[in-house]
Amino acid sequence: MKSIQKTMLIVLLLAGFTTVYGQDGYEDPYGANNRSGVTGYGRRRNMPMRDISKLPKKEQDAIREETVTKTIDKLKKELLLDELQVIVITKVITENQKKQTAIASGDGSETAKISEMEALLTNTDREIISFLNKDQKEKFNVLIEERKRKLNTLKDFR
Repeated sequence: MKSIQKTMLIVLLLAGFTTVYGQDGYEDPYGANNRSGVTGYGRRRNMPMRDISKLPKKEQDAIREETVTKTIDKLKKELLLDELQVIVITKVITENQKKQTAIASGDGSETAKISEMEALLTNTDREIISFLNKDQKEKFNVLIEERKRKLNTLKDFR
């Protein structure tokens, strides 16, 4: 059970700029409000992760769409994306989400899944960067570093 929780934690963390809502309502998804024990991804440290690969396809798609929408909204705000960039990056992130679900639900060791997801995240970041201008690339690299820092912080809790 613990390996499933770790795998799903990595899935959600590697999704990039995603958020998850806990039962207690909305919390700051980017970690500014840690006084309630909520991590930078909107979930309490002791709450189990949801395994969306076991949900019906319709629910999986709804969760994916919500995650992609929140990610794109953050990127639009932070990077000042134009409409063409929004369309292309939305497709990239949607594909990334589908691949992550497939990796998480597939067979193999937890270590192999984590490696695959890290490689997928790196490729997704590169693909997104290819659609950005110079200023946006610099801002996006800052966001990537922030995500890595948060991931390392969460690893320390384990």
